[in-house]
Amino acid sequence: IHPWPEFGDMEIEEHLAQLRKMKLTQMVEQAIWMASIDAKGRQEKRNIYDNQILLRNNALLMRINPATVELLDPFAKAGFTKTKVKVGVELEEEIEMMNRAALTHNMTIRMDFNSRLSWNTFEKYVNGLTPLAKKQIEYFEDPFPYDASMWKEARKLMALAIDWEIKKIPLDQDAPVEADFIVLKPTHEDVNARVEQCIKWE
Repeated sequence: IHPWPEFGDMEIEEHLAQLRKMKLTQMVEQAIWMASIDAKGRQEKRNIYDNQILLRNNALLMRINPATVELLDPFAKAGFTKTKVKVGVELEEEIEMMNRAALTHNMTIRMDFNSRLSWNTFEKYVNGLTPLAKKQIEYFEDPFPYDASMWKEARKLMALAIDWEIKKIPLDQDAPVEADFIVLKPTHEDVNARVEQCIKWE
């Protein structure tokens, strides 16, 4: 397991402390679930990915700089067609970078805001992007804290992906979530239950 305390995960020491008490944190429970699937495949001498649709991961750019669009070059050379960019800190610089990158790189961009924006800054961000930049952006991920009515309006301006904010959606909620994409983290939740919920939403 690899917790990220900066995103709200418990420190590794807390997970180990719970294990010593014969208790499982959600992350440890999910890790055991994934390990059991792998173990079963190995026991049966089969590739657990056979007959599965394999999705190529995106590259990850933690910080952007409008003066160095070339930061995307290594990803393009490595064959990545999609890059996730961590944004929402220096709005003007990020908008400039996205507009410049659209002119120099034919790459799909996923923009991860970690709920840093407000409605006003979200609108400002979208309006600052050129039509070409908007075309290359697949979605805004967690632009601001989840609110169904606000996200519904935001989806009229930009496709949205829900990630950490999915924690606010109960597994027994029948009403579809106001998002175009759902990012599932197998280490943080019951993936099977969430997938079943998504199927009901279709």
